[in-house]
Amino acid sequence: MYDFEPFVPLVLPSGIDPLIMAKANIRGVLDSYHGDWDFLIELLQNAVDALDLKFNLTPSVLGNPEIEILINEKAGTIRVSDNGIGMDEERAKLALYPNFTDKPYSRSATGIRSLRGHKGVGLTFLAFAFNLLRYCSKKDNVLFSGEISGGRSWVDVEDITEPPKVKPSEYCPEFLEGMPSGTSVEVLVGPEFFQRAGMNWLGWNYVVRCLTAAGYCDINELFTWNKKAKVTLKLIDVNGVRVHPSEGYKEELPMEYMYPDQLMKCCDLDSYRAKYPNRIEPIKAEQHKYDALYVKWDTDKIEEVLFNKGNLDDQQSDKYGHYLFTRSHIPSVYAMFTHSARVWKDLLDVAYSNDKRRRFWKAGIQVVTQQMPTGQIQEVSLPYRAGNKDRFFMLIDLPDAKPDYGRKGFKAEVSSYVNFIASELIQEYFLRHRILLKPTRVAHGLTSIDAEAEADSRIAQAVMLPELGVEKLCFKKQPLYENDVIALFSELAAREYIRGFEILSVSSGSQYDGVVNYRFTKNSDRLIYNPTNNPLGLTKAHLGQRDLFGKNLEFKKSLSELINDFDEESKSAQKVRFVVTWDEGDLEGSGIELINLLDGDNYERREFHGQTHELNMDPGTIPVIMLKSVVGLLFNR
Repeated sequence: MYDFEPFVPLVLPSGIDPLIMAKANIRGVLDSYHGDWDFLIELLQNAVDALDLKFNLTPSVLGNPEIEILINEKAGTIRVSDNGIGMDEERAKLALYPNFTDKPYSRSATGIRSLRGHKGVGLTFLAFAFNLLRYCSKKDNVLFSGEISGGRSWVDVEDITEPPKVKPSEYCPEFLEGMPSGTSVEVLVGPEFFQRAGMNWLGWNYVVRCLTAAGYCDINELFTWNKKAKVTLKLIDVNGVRVHPSEGYKEELPMEYMYPDQLMKCCDLDSYRAKYPNRIEPIKAEQHKYDALYVKWDTDKIEEVLFNKGNLDDQQSDKYGHYLFTRSHIPSVYAMFTHSARVWKDLLDVAYSNDKRRRFWKAGIQVVTQQMPTGQIQEVSLPYRAGNKDRFFMLIDLPDAKPDYGRKGFKAEVSSYVNFIASELIQEYFLRHRILLKPTRVAHGLTSIDAEAEADSRIAQAVMLPELGVEKLCFKKQPLYENDVIALFSELAAREYIRGFEILSVSSGSQYDGVVNYRFTKNSDRLIYNPTNNPLGLTKAHLGQRDLFGKNLEFKKSLSELINDFDEESKSAQKVRFVVTWDEGDLEGSGIELINLLDGDNYERREFHGQTHELNMDPGTIPVIMLKSVVGLLFNR
């Protein structure tokens, strides 16, 4: 038996620089954040927690909960202030430490975990993801104010240098004047972010109420203190001018989730069924009338409609297991079913951003924990009538669900349950009332006559496409669809015009289109750059890498379509290892940096044979093979 002195695995031995571990820890924190709005989500999460602790735990406290959000596009800053519990000097000095938190994990009164921030990494992320953070806090009328600059620059430098320090600051916004307690945090995000986002006041309103804790979602009404809360949203544009909300909106918002039925002609199915309790078929005046159907159910309603209050025949069935999950996790549900998938674009893609690709509601399942939308939107799993999943949106509140670090996803038990609820709602509830919906322009599932007409149309369209003009290739037309790009790439790879790829699987209907290996070690001499004989090759410096196995390759007709997927968070840039497109598409105003590796000596940046461009996506890059450029280079087209 090997003998050693017992040791504490939480304390570094002497001789190891703690700054090395600190920087590694902070980089791990930063790597766990991937969304455009993470900085705002964290700011508002902390603000709502501070209000919760003050106005919910001690309901007799004077005053009403308040949050002020100030977005200054000219200065490139965003500020969130609250009149919550505040911090004394000792707590304020500890607030930026990674993994430090003194928030209570659960409420003794209910046993339900309701506060949002427990990992203690939010302010660490804000301090080191950006180069300036200013914060001040008051508790019992005593003020602490400090600032830290250069946090991101310190993280990005490989050498271990002296970390930035929090220094005394004059920062104290007017919001906190006269208040005995509260906190304000301001982050320098940078003017370039606001330019890329292109958001107006209405867009920020949607972000705040649909993606952050300020969009307080509590269908079960476990906590109602937010009813008297006020959120003020102020916007200063790039010229330093205060922007006022459009007609019908005010800078003062309710602290409540913005449900999409507020923006379209919808039918509350429960109200409808109560109005016509004995009708099997809807009256004519109600048929084909609505853009969408929706329900908003607390736990009791879920039990009544989907589980018959537990009176199930087979108590060993999966359904009975889901019933027990309902009883123990007290979920609530908001669900909507639209007349077609087009609704999410036509009716919700309103003028809130210069970038028309942004949408804040889309088909899928959004989980809420601690009254806050959390994690990525999950796709609905439907073995039957699968096309209906694109017409369905569900917000499901699971108060005690615990997302993975970085808000990526949930345990298999949670995913299984929410998919069951979604499937039951669609097939056993919404589809039974689909006659209330407006008719769709395109049927879900073509008839044989429609399918023949579509085939004839496709043939006529393909014949009219521009010629690719390359005799050596069997693919003859310029790509119009994603599948055309897949076919052309496959031929170029098979004929070794593009080298090193081994295609394992391709399906344009999957979340990510292809899975490939990349071989640096197999026939490596055929990968080396030669301006005459191998212009798509690599420098020898890039050949020493290990082979890659089982990596995602994404196909798109145009690169702009992929950027759209990233913006809508239907795909993650961190999951995509290679991109193959036909052309750029429309990237104007996207703020995306795309480097052409066919210009000058840029070929030296090429990571893989055939790579024509480098897409810079903070915090990394994605290699792009643009087939239009490949064909033009190899065949002088």
